[in-house]
Amino acid sequence: MESIFQYLAEILQVVGGSPTALAALMFVLLAVLASHLFKDSKGLSGIFAFIALLAFAFFVVITFNKVPSPALPNQTTNPLQVGEYRSYDYSFNVFQKGERICMRGTSLNGSTVASVHVDPNDPNLYKPYQYSGTSLMQVDSTTISFGGRDYTKEGRGFSQSISDVEQRCLDSTIGFFEHTPGGRDRGAN
Repeated sequence: MESIFQYLAEILQVVGGSPTALAALMFVLLAVLASHLFKDSKGLSGIFAFIALLAFAFFVVITFNKVPSPALPNQTTNPLQVGEYRSYDYSFNVFQKGERICMRGTSLNGSTVASVHVDPNDPNLYKPYQYSGTSLMQVDSTTISFGGRDYTKEGRGFSQSISDVEQRCLDSTIGFFEHTPGGRDRGAN
């Protein structure tokens, strides 16, 4: 029995993080422990104790298999959808290149392009760079919520052409923020 515990680190490395494999390993270790503890027992008490340990191990295996695996921290259940969204005189665009996401918010006061990342505390919320206290969320397939306003996806399609500012945001590997005051100019294409 000592030889099993001597190689336990190597055994655990082979088993990895699989709950089923860990439960099976625990089942085997409990069976070995029970057989070692009750090898000198006479009569039915040793057998009953051995069966009780095996039943407990079986219960643990079943419990491990029924527990849902936790969601990954960056796994969203409602990811942002690329497109153009509107709310009265405001427009909102979401752009994506690979894993990189950028947004453009446009109003009568100007236009802002910023990179966006998943909120580490809530995988359904996105944080635009340098927008403290403001979150972005894909409410459903046609609605985005940002800054206390809901934006509805435009039905006329989404222009695939992007401005130089948007391209710089998509190409950047660090947080990106650029505000252009006044007008509704999307920049040069």
